[in-house]
Amino acid sequence: MSEPRACAASIATLAPDRRHWCVADERIGGVRSEAYAVRDGPAALWVLIDPLPLTADALEALCPVQAIVLTSAAHQRACWRLRRELGAPVHAPAGSAGLDEQPDHDFTDGAVLPGGLIARSAPGPRPPHFVLEHGSGPATAVFVGDLVVGVAGGGLALLPTEHLADLAAARASVRALAARAPELVGPGHGPPVTANAGAVLAHALSNHADA
Repeated sequence: MSEPRACAASIATLAPDRRHWCVADERIGGVRSEAYAVRDGPAALWVLIDPLPLTADALEALCPVQAIVLTSAAHQRACWRLRRELGAPVHAPAGSAGLDEQPDHDFTDGAVLPGGLIARSAPGPRPPHFVLEHGSGPATAVFVGDLVVGVAGGGLALLPTEHLADLAAARASVRALAARAPELVGPGHGPPVTANAGAVLAHALSNHADA
């Protein structure tokens, strides 16, 4: 799938080492799509997660970029163009099908990635699908790709069942994340959750975006 035509002009600060931006994604009917950037310390370079287009001025705030990491093949977005423009290598889940270009690196469960990210297999959406952890303990952020999505009025929900490869696996993946009570949940669609994130994840188990 080609990258969105929409381009974000600003980047939000979630924490000193975490950033977020979004666009109304015309490829999926104008639904919000989210992208993130992290680093593993104030002197470190930024790592882009599932990157969406940014204006030149907005992108400059994240440059130089150390790497680009995808949660799944479904979130290629602007990664290949940004690789060409920024010289940043792309890391993608091993076994990803339908990629437009060849990634520089692939990864499997438990891999330590640039930016201090840890890759955790999160079955449920079309495989292979990963959650990316940033930080540790109560300060952990999880960037969850398509495992859950934001819903109108706030909160999170499982994907519509027709877009899940395995509903039972998706529930198990969400349940495991909720038990860890992360500080922040960054979905691929819908605003990041920055308060009571574990409880919001747990509620998603009984909430479907198509309900």
